Amino acid sequence: MIDPKGSLPLFNRATYGRYHPGSIFKIMIGLAGLESRIIDPEVEFFGQGYFPMRGRRIDDTAGAGYFNFERAFYKSSNAYFIHYGLKLGPETIVDYGNQIFLGKETGLLPAQETGGYFPSKQTVRKGWHPGDTANLSIGQGKIDVTPLQMAVMTSAVANGGTVFWPRIVAGWESMMPNGASVFEPEPEGRIRGRLRASPQSIEILQKAMLADVENRNGSGSICRIPGYLIGGKTGTAETSFKNSNGRRIKHTWFVAYAPHENPRYAVVVLDSEGLSGRSSCAPLAKIVFTSLKDLPNPSHIEPRKKVFTLGDNARSL
Repeated sequence: MIDPKGSLPLFNRATYGRYHPGSIFKIMIGLAGLESRIIDPEVEFFGQGYFPMRGRRIDDTAGAGYFNFERAFYKSSNAYFIHYGLKLGPETIVDYGNQIFLGKETGLLPAQETGGYFPSKQTVRKGWHPGDTANLSIGQGKIDVTPLQMAVMTSAVANGGTVFWPRIVAGWESMMPNGASVFEPEPEGRIRGRLRASPQSIEILQKAMLADVENRNGSGSICRIPGYLIGGKTGTAETSFKNSNGRRIKHTWFVAYAPHENPRYAVVVLDSEGLSGRSSCAPLAKIVFTSLKDLPNPSHIEPRKKVFTLGDNARSL
């Protein structure tokens, strides 16, 4: 299929689009640091407003100041996460990316899916430089992910560490020739793996994600909904591409889950040519959560009675 407004073929960006994750990958850097005890969540790190890296400066929009883990997370301090990413080392970072199967397809839409790109341990052992680790620590450089992969990551953190195979629908309702209907459920809760992290590490990370939205200085605070607690993380990734105006294209994100105390939903918003995760994506996530928060438990939602003919049978979606 071709886009009627242009000449580009249509494709499913959620599963087939490859994007730098930017700061939303700090979720995995944070988890790796906490679990390995490289990061003490109470110890403060002084950031200069940039990170010096072999003759160049990596900008830090969080500015200069002292950051413990939670503040570094909700202010999205590049300097903090690069500092601890370098201490972790590339092999540990790769190990935690592998736990959510980065670089691998989810299997949801085999003909319309990419695994993105994530370095292997063999890759980081040869021809890999500290600058590559610095970039990877903030979701830049040699990493590309799909929105669906980031939904899987967010869900795993929200639910306490279980990595599920994603699915599209709870099941199918087939109409038989005699008029009877048969409901065919999809397999529920198929487990693909688990995060190798303690409940304590995951809880600290969840609290930091909550602060990203609930703290007025959090990068995702624009998504805040009074009376409905949301945990999230913004991301803004630089690319080497330019738009028609000559401006460098940014991949902007907001990933979130809610309600914080009993998570039911994981939401991922991507703007492949946005301004920032805060301004371009968090407001859209707020609209989604505003609609979701009053819905009944998904397991109790009845199938709609809209029927589409598929060969000899018909199924309602």
